[in-house]
Amino acid sequence: MFSVIIPLYNKASFISRAIDSVMYQTFQEFEIIVVNDGSTDGGEKLPENYKTDRIRVIHQENQGVSAARNAGIAQARCSFVAFLDADDYWHKDYLKITSEAIKKFQDVGVIGSHYSHEELPEVVENPEVLPLTNYFSKAIHNTFYSSSSTIIRKDFFDSNEGFKTYLKIGEDLDLWFRTIAFFGKAYLIRERLVFYDLSSSESGLIKKNLAFSVLSEFLKDDYLSEEQNAIELESFKRKFILFNLFEYYSLNTNKSILERLLEKVGTNYSLIGLFYRLPGAFLKKYFSVGSLSNLFRNYMKFCFRYIYS
Repeated sequence: MFSVIIPLYNKASFISRAIDSVMYQTFQEFEIIVVNDGSTDGGEKLPENYKTDRIRVIHQENQGVSAARNAGIAQARCSFVAFLDADDYWHKDYLKITSEAIKKFQDVGVIGSHYSHEELPEVVENPEVLPLTNYFSKAIHNTFYSSSSTIIRKDFFDSNEGFKTYLKIGEDLDLWFRTIAFFGKAYLIRERLVFYDLSSSESGLIKKNLAFSVLSEFLKDDYLSEEQNAIELESFKRKFILFNLFEYYSLNTNKSILERLLEKVGTNYSLIGLFYRLPGAFLKKYFSVGSLSNLFRNYMKFCFRYIYS
């Protein structure tokens, strides 16, 4: 039922933990595809310790996490593709609860669960499964899914692009947005079933270059342009740009894309947009102070929640 894709690059300290969390699932209809993306720390040899044909290992030169995930998708044999990063792990009932939700809601195209940076609960009983029929009206500051807590029906990839290899920031969000727009809804299991390991995360080391961010996709006129929920999608795109743009003022090379994105938003949501119209030098200094950035972020949350809801 599930093809579990685990991209691997120099995570020798974690990969066995991730594989074990799949192998000891209470639901056993799965295959594991580990994509070794040019590891040099010996971690690429560890999957071989599992003497089972349920684990396949693909070796490739280092091409990045998106290319690794795409390679796994191309080899997937099951009807649903589940993603798990090599430094994260699942609750033992993750696939069981997900499979039960898929049987109950037979139109599932995208489904995921809450995730946590802390220890997962030992026992999970009757978690609520929430249909997100209006996902894009709620996903401005909480996109709900992570790269280890999302499962997608494989037939999406028969006619749609997988992970975009040129994106380095938010490449997973881009895929979630496109799949949810494609299927028209998503499902969320309201329970912490995935451990997301912050201690080994490298996301904080990535320079905020807009050219390689999911935000650059919003400049394309045909991005998320499905006729279904067209008005909701356009509103989402403008709000998402405003809510995330402040993180990119640290690089002077982002200036032209910043300006184009603000033009895309236009005069909508002026209580936020007017602040972005202040001189760039001031905004760069303002957003470089963590407490001020958090203040602005909370201000935007208030505006979107109570004024522009």
